[in-house]
Parts: sequence; structure tokens; C-alpha cells
Amino acid sequence: IGRLHRLQKRYDEGLDCLLKALGIFQRVRGMSHIIDTYEELGYLYSSIDLPDQAKNSFLKGLEVGKQVKSIGKMARLHLELGLLYKKENELELARENIQASLDHSLKSQSLSNIIRAYKELSLIAEESGDFEQAHQLYKAYTAAKDSLYSQAYNQQWAEITTAYENEQKEQET
Repeated sequence: IGRLHRLQKRYDEGLDCLLKALGIFQRVRGMSHIIDTYEELGYLYSSIDLPDQAKNSFLKGLEVGKQVKSIGKMARLHLELGLLYKKENELELARENIQASLDHSLKSQSLSNIIRAYKELSLIAEESGDFEQAHQLYKAYTAAKDSLYSQAYNQQWAEITTAYENEQKEQET
């Protein structure tokens, strides 16, 4: 519900819901939900231009994520932290967090996170003046993006082929 309030730009109501949810999840030790709630708090604080509170929320989510070894969630949180640092022109902290996101994303094989991380690392390298590194990271970004599109294409092709074959079998009977 807190997320919906945030998306509808009803930030006070969203904050209230998320803080209540966090309290409940902490009492029942719902670790996965605690991480998600901290992530949502980070998004909400980012939406209302409170970057320090956003970073604090993402960092708390990371602490819990490390305890329960939630690699996928840690990848998202590191990426969001990196984006906040990048926005504040703290490029080294941005690079460290986005690199951590990439490392976790590679372990969890989250292609969408891998794509985002490579793209952001490429942009940071470019902003830092390391054009060779930016080019290499951009090539990795492009390869990952092409892989995602190829997977989607192959899945669609398999679905079409299966539907066609099923239709042919039905017509034969």
C-alpha cells in the first residue's frame, strides 16, 4: 500500500504505511519483507528529494540483505545507492556500489540488472574521462541487452511454433 501511495504522490500516507509495515515485519522477523520495505522507503525518500534518508534506507536494506544472503535484493539496493551517489556527483562511491550490483547480478543471473549496471558503469567511466573503460563497458552493456532481446525473441518464437504445431495436430484429428 505504501508503494501505491508513493506512485500516486501521496508521500505522507506512503511513509506512514511503510513505517507501520516495517514495524510489523521487524516484530515477526520477516526479513525479505523488511528488505523490500527499506527499498520502498528509499524510493519514497528519493521521490521527495531526501537523498540522505534514501541512502540510509537502502543501506539498512543492504544490512538485512547481507544477513539473509539475498543476492538479488542486494543487487537492486546497491544499484539504487550507486544512482543516488552518481546524482550527487560522488562518482567513486557510485562506481563501487554499481560494481557491487553488477557482481551480485552476475551471481543471480539477473540480466535486466546486469544491463542497467553495465550502462551506468559506462556512463560513470565516461564522466570520469576514462573513455576506453567507458567503451568496454558499453560493449558489455550492448552484448547483455542483445542477449536479453535474443532470449525474448527465442521465447516468442517457441510459443508461436508450439501454437502452430498444436493447431496442426488439432486439424489432423
